[in-house]
Amino acid sequence: MMMDDESKTEINAQRKFSKAIFALESGRFEESERLLKDTINMLGKTHHVSMLAMKTLVGITSERGRSEEALQISLDLFEAQIAALGVTHSETARTVKNMVDLCKELGKPDVAEHIATMVQIASEEEKLRSTNSFRNLRLGVGGVEEVESKPNLWDRIVHYFYSRFERYFKWLAKSGNATMGITLIGGLAGLIAISYIVLFLIGTTSTKKSNVLLRKACAQYSTIDKRKRLEFVSDYQVVVALDLKTLAAPFRVYGRDWHDVGTLSTSSIFDKENWLLCTPEGLKECHAKPNVFYRYDAPERVVFQQMQEIMLTADEFFRDRGYYPEQMKQISKTSFRYMNPFTKEMEEPSLQIINLKALTRSNYESILDSLQLGGRWPGEPNLRAGCIHCCQITGGKKPAFLIHGCDRNNRSLSGTDGLAVLLRSEDGRLVKTESDSSPLVSMRTPIYCVMDFPSELTTSITPFLRYRFSFIFGWLLIAFALLSRFVSKPKEKAVALILIGLCLILTLASVASALMP
Repeated sequence: MMMDDESKTEINAQRKFSKAIFALESGRFEESERLLKDTINMLGKTHHVSMLAMKTLVGITSERGRSEEALQISLDLFEAQIAALGVTHSETARTVKNMVDLCKELGKPDVAEHIATMVQIASEEEKLRSTNSFRNLRLGVGGVEEVESKPNLWDRIVHYFYSRFERYFKWLAKSGNATMGITLIGGLAGLIAISYIVLFLIGTTSTKKSNVLLRKACAQYSTIDKRKRLEFVSDYQVVVALDLKTLAAPFRVYGRDWHDVGTLSTSSIFDKENWLLCTPEGLKECHAKPNVFYRYDAPERVVFQQMQEIMLTADEFFRDRGYYPEQMKQISKTSFRYMNPFTKEMEEPSLQIINLKALTRSNYESILDSLQLGGRWPGEPNLRAGCIHCCQITGGKKPAFLIHGCDRNNRSLSGTDGLAVLLRSEDGRLVKTESDSSPLVSMRTPIYCVMDFPSELTTSITPFLRYRFSFIFGWLLIAFALLSRFVSKPKEKAVALILIGLCLILTLASVASALMP
């Protein structure tokens, strides 16, 4: 499958931007400015790479004493950021501050005042649009599925049993049958209830600083092929997209703050939680076939774009000559040298030739299966951060050309379905890999839970977080069972058995909820 013109333009623009940064670091300022302006013209001002290019141009012109020109570029950047990010975005606010500083430097207080008026007007318009958007969501007009607010079943269960136990304990005390055993068991249950109330108050009165910090760090994430995307549209809501389908869902961030502990401990056992892990490259799902949602500015995207460009040229080479290239210099005078975003060094992709007839233990299908699981083809060099390896397959039913690249952790880039990204071409045509990604909508509306913990803790803490209610109620069941062995009177036994039964029901319910789709 050939890339469309829009994809080619984006790849070429990305290459120009990379060359501009390299020229800037080498002190070639004029060349860097020219390449940056070309990037903006190719992609349009509202593209995220164009906005990065404009920010770089502002820095260059300011450092070289061209403050007037820097102000004009800043105004263009401000207009683009309002259209793409909104006036309240942190990047937009940073641009406004830079413009005000430039106005003071140029002695133009009237321009600074005009900018402040523009920001105020744009802010009011954005508030009006947000209000209308939420009104449309309530009326079912918007293009995003609305999350219905349902009664918290856990709160209703707690209230029901608390009212029943309260009347039972009053009856025991009035009849003179309250013993030390009942007081001990009831005291433990009361302590648990008080702890729950305290944690509930901590969680509900939280300003959710962790949510705000996550959005400030990066609001948009996607898989490397951009098929599945996450966009944090507010401090409490994320829009999940798979191809053309979208779903709005709440999200929570759990870090090391007491507010997060309170929310984590008092959430509903019936919530469907999709757990994500914060990593340097973005967000990673916590299940058997995890998707990696890369940040929009992740260096891994540069590697993938270079892979696409090599494959596009290799296909054109095949269609012209009837065979795939055996050396990189056959398809490019510059040998496709690129700057490795991790090592910051110029590198050249490796290219190997495999004749299937010469292999005794491997065939084409087994090589593909191994590569999709993150393996290597026979004789392939070790994977390292930012590398790109190419392979020409001969001796099979069809000539084939394979390309895969490496992330910062010396592993193959991860794709939408949790398998490694592999670009595969046969007979000069890109072969589309079928994905078995799960649908967005399931039996329950999901809640996306983001873990912001040190990486060394995630392996041990992830199972506990997913099954935390099972562990909590299971331990309470054991505690009440042990206490019941130290009491002998029938009424004491009855109270213990009621609490044991309640904990058993909640333990089984939480396990079932965690396993249900």
